[in-house]
Amino acid sequence: MKLYRWPQGRTIRWCAAGAGMAYLLFAALRWNGAYDGVKLVEGVRFLGASFDVTLGLIGAAVLALGGLFLVGYLFFVHPRISDFLIESEGELRKVTWPAVRPWFRGSTELWGATYVVIVVVVVLAVFTWLVDYWVLTHTVGRLFYGAKP
Repeated sequence: MKLYRWPQGRTIRWCAAGAGMAYLLFAALRWNGAYDGVKLVEGVRFLGASFDVTLGLIGAAVLALGGLFLVGYLFFVHPRISDFLIESEGELRKVTWPAVRPWFRGSTELWGATYVVIVVVVVLAVFTWLVDYWVLTHTVGRLFYGAKP
């Protein structure tokens, strides 16, 4: 198989493939832990070590290897997914990122944006609490109980 438009979008492709493989390796470890007690063959010797072949070990190996090929195909060969990732990286290159140097001063662009985010989150939390408590609680209380709760 030939890599689809390979030099383009290689950073985001590798990042997406790494995230996909991390997820699949986590799933393989969970599978191994769930089916580790089901022994298929006992006392197999390999490179001087003896171990049991379990359903968990076989399933984890199949899941990890199959996932490796699936992730490689999806992110490096499949045209639609590759085009999406290439376009996403192109759009991220157009973003104007805030200045972070020096990061410890409160007057940088990054800290100004951080303060705005914190203030907006606090204002929205207070607004949500007021709407939930005062409006919805009293409205539902009057509708179902006939009086304030």
